[in-house]
Amino acid sequence: MYNLLPLIIILLCLVGIIVIIARKFSILANIDVDSIPSEKEGRFKEKIIGERIRRNFSKWTSGIWGFLNIFFNKTINFGQEYYKKLKQKRENYNKEIESQSDDKDEDKVDKMFKEMEGLNNKENFEDVENKLIEIIGIENKNYVAFEKLADLYFENNIYKLYK
Repeated sequence: MYNLLPLIIILLCLVGIIVIIARKFSILANIDVDSIPSEKEGRFKEKIIGERIRRNFSKWTSGIWGFLNIFFNKTINFGQEYYKKLKQKRENYNKEIESQSDDKDEDKVDKMFKEMEGLNNKENFEDVENKLIEIIGIENKNYVAFEKLADLYFENNIYKLYK
């Protein structure tokens, strides 16, 4: 019972509010909100605050983009310079290796020529022939080795005439 009485009072108040709003609805519909000075002032403040936020946002983003642009450019330049240095070091290394291998090949060829001259052409024909072929395999433009191989074949009568 005690709960029913407050509920009835609340419902009667609600009905009264609805009746008042229904009678005054035509007046509320005709109110021009744009003509109220406090509304104009509120909209103007919102506009100013919005523009300030946009300006601050664009200022911060342009600063961040400027920093990132500089950072990326420096990173790209560093990478390009490092790549050039590595490429130069690789070229220098390749030249050094080639010069060392040329020196080694020349030393090896000279040593093989000395070993071959120590052998007797008539008695150790196959050994001399193998040494000369090995020299030609190392240096394929060594004309001295080709001449000695031709002389060896001629001295031992090992030649064929192809028609």
